[in-house]
Amino acid sequence: MPMTPSGTRPTWMLPAELAHPDEPFRRTPRDWIIDLTLMSLATLVWMLFALMSLLGEDLQVLEWMLWADLLAGIGLIVAMWWRRRFPLILLWGSVPLLYFSGSGSVAIAVLVFSAAIHRPAKPVAVAVLVHILVGISFPFVVPQPEGQLPWVTVLVIVMFYLVFMLSGMLARSHRQVVVGMREQARRDRIEQEQRLANVRTNERQTIAREMHDVLAHRLSMLSVHAGGLAYRSKRASEGGKPLTEDELVETVTLIGDNARQALSELADILHVLRDDNNGDSFNASGAQAKLAELPALIEEAKESGQDVRFYMTLSEAESLRPQLQRTLYRTVQEGLTNARKHAPGSTVTVSVSADSTSVVATVANPLTPGVTASEIPGANTGLTGLAERVELEGGQLNFGISDGRYRLAVALPLNRD
Repeated sequence: MPMTPSGTRPTWMLPAELAHPDEPFRRTPRDWIIDLTLMSLATLVWMLFALMSLLGEDLQVLEWMLWADLLAGIGLIVAMWWRRRFPLILLWGSVPLLYFSGSGSVAIAVLVFSAAIHRPAKPVAVAVLVHILVGISFPFVVPQPEGQLPWVTVLVIVMFYLVFMLSGMLARSHRQVVVGMREQARRDRIEQEQRLANVRTNERQTIAREMHDVLAHRLSMLSVHAGGLAYRSKRASEGGKPLTEDELVETVTLIGDNARQALSELADILHVLRDDNNGDSFNASGAQAKLAELPALIEEAKESGQDVRFYMTLSEAESLRPQLQRTLYRTVQEGLTNARKHAPGSTVTVSVSADSTSVVATVANPLTPGVTASEIPGANTGLTGLAERVELEGGQLNFGISDGRYRLAVALPLNRD
């Protein structure tokens, strides 16, 4: 069964304005039931009025006015069918019939109520005021039953209009509240969808950074060892000194160890992604890198053949925020990877230091002869991901060539407000 956006009530039980706002004049089953019921009630009242007239009931009115009343009542009952589409027009159009509206009193009440629901209060109040002014003149123009005081008729007419007009205005106010809540829910839903889209984008970027940082470092070391093995094998085939069995075993072991380490670190990331306890958001805490692991990273770089000079002057490195430690670790890792790819054989200087407000990590190496600024990585995925990390931490990233050296530096605040 079709439901409203809030899922609280079937649409067939709602008025057209709420069930399908884009087609406000398309009656719902509820509208059909109400319209047919009201028209049947109005017809019943008209028939009772006509029956009383045919039986000769003394209504103390002129005969022509009685027949005019019955014709006017039929016209008002028929007009009720278009009360949703032209409520105010029908309300004004019924003014001339007020003197002959005894048989159409139900139709008049429905037209007043409909106009108050479907149109703003001010024009409806003006039309109802005209109805009242015309109506209260009725007892002074048309002879009244003996003993009936004119002011009683006036009071009944005023109360008649006020009750149906105020009831319609109250119903309109309720519908406007419902429409407003529905519109607010729609805006909230759009904003929520946008937030979810932003979260997914951020998660994809985070995953991309983690995958790059983990795999680029390991694969670059694999490339170095595999390249060295290929070079030595080629030299041996050309008559050079062949690889000894120990050298071959050591190189293959290093390649295998780095491959397994890459798979292990990748598995850590995938485990975090698949961990239901992390909810819908990516959290790389399971693959957290710490400053305490920097010496091991430096040793791996040295084992791969890099000449690395490492200086760290942090007395309480473990007390730093985990996210800050990871950003510093990834900075050094990215710097070593770039130096390995673009300046093989050069001496790489790595330093991590801190003052009272910030901590700075720097990786620098001399340029390989013949390398130009355009060949230095400045817009690759690694540096892009590193820039995003630094921005999230409120720090600064600088990289470029100065005095024949390529320098990558990151400064991060120790405390974030």
